[in-house]
Amino acid sequence: MRTRWNLWDIYGVAWISVIAGFMLYYSTISLSEKELRAMLVSLLIFLIMILLLVTFIIFKRKRRLERAGARRIIKWCMIIYTCFIAFLFIPTPPYGDSGSCKMGTYGLKSEIEKTDASSQQGSESLIRVKESVKGNNVEYTVYDICMGKLKNTVKRDGKVSPIKIEIIDSRALTEQLKEEIRSFGIDDVGIAELKPEYVYSKDVNGRAVSLSHRYAIVMGKGVAHRLAGPAAPLPYQDSYSSLPEELAAYLSGLEFKTNSAIPDDIAKDIKETMEFFSEGGATAVQLAEHIRAMGYPARAHFNRWSEVQLVPLAILAGLGEVGKNGMIINSKFGPRGTFAVVTTDLPLLPDTPVDLGVKEFCAVCNKCSRTCPVQAIPYGGTIIKNGVEKWAVDSDKCWAHLSKNLKCMSCISSCPYNKQDYAVHRAAGFMIKRKNVVTNYLIAKLDDFLGYSSHLKDYSKL
Repeated sequence: MRTRWNLWDIYGVAWISVIAGFMLYYSTISLSEKELRAMLVSLLIFLIMILLLVTFIIFKRKRRLERAGARRIIKWCMIIYTCFIAFLFIPTPPYGDSGSCKMGTYGLKSEIEKTDASSQQGSESLIRVKESVKGNNVEYTVYDICMGKLKNTVKRDGKVSPIKIEIIDSRALTEQLKEEIRSFGIDDVGIAELKPEYVYSKDVNGRAVSLSHRYAIVMGKGVAHRLAGPAAPLPYQDSYSSLPEELAAYLSGLEFKTNSAIPDDIAKDIKETMEFFSEGGATAVQLAEHIRAMGYPARAHFNRWSEVQLVPLAILAGLGEVGKNGMIINSKFGPRGTFAVVTTDLPLLPDTPVDLGVKEFCAVCNKCSRTCPVQAIPYGGTIIKNGVEKWAVDSDKCWAHLSKNLKCMSCISSCPYNKQDYAVHRAAGFMIKRKNVVTNYLIAKLDDFLGYSSHLKDYSKL
């Protein structure tokens, strides 16, 4: 007698086939990511799905699933499975309307105390430069950064052209400017209004800051994934110590006698890491110069030369949300980014903050808290500090450890958002945006189960 396939049979086979195909695809992704455990787990699930599919077809052909009881089991299994998958897309209270895009920005109180940049952790170790310098080059070398010296001059501001270009369409200008900025290798760019509370009261040198520009152009660039973790090649040989001066000089192409033999691939990766920290600043300086040539004032802000607070401006410009580790989580490069800003009076169209569901996901993840060597990242909820909702990272503990362990990237490399740009990881980001507490919990636990960042120690168990 001919085997009859009903709707639920076809539906079940389709789901098993989809899962099997996805696991095969994910195993290839895991292989390219060099995540051995994830590859083995996905291959095992793929084989189980294939075995289940073959068994189902055999039982169907032998008519062992034609009984009313068997049909009922198949039907209800598929109904329950479908309802569970559909539930994962539904926001769950109170996560569905938590306003997470306000995280890390000012405005929760009427009175905001401005921040002094010179009082921040690590400001005493930053490089000092003369303000009256010529040229506008921004070039760092390994020697400059590691030894606290600056080889080239930096010009963040300058004379404005007396001939002002008339702006007819701010929207068209904004889009054109963004395209030009991306052509310089910047990964993400947005515009924010520059409010007084985002400007430091004093710079890192303790001098009063005078800045009355209307807008801030925020540019974000993500470091290559292979360079954003404890296994990254900086520093060389000893992963938890500063680079020796002669080694830094050698990598920077300076005249310095050394007996250290550096493999070419290691030297290339270290230089690429250093270039990452300079490219945003170089683009900001060039952009500010371009805007001044249009007849509008503009000043570049980046790294230690910033007179504005980058994190709240990046949030308002739609470049991401602040995570539990205190870093901006960007949809393109996760937490492994750096940001530069150009403040200006050029009439631009501001962007709006994005809601990626970061606050809700961080609330159930805690992976950066567990892997922080000095337990500087809190496990609990957010607090309100100076009109800002955020997690209270212990900056004293963090900086004390970081100043002696330059390669500590546990809060970046452990973050589930720190993934390469594959469709499967973009899909996870999409699911997190749904703000379902069960979905977030499953994704966080799955990240652990698949072995991502398994080389990091869980300090919460000590």
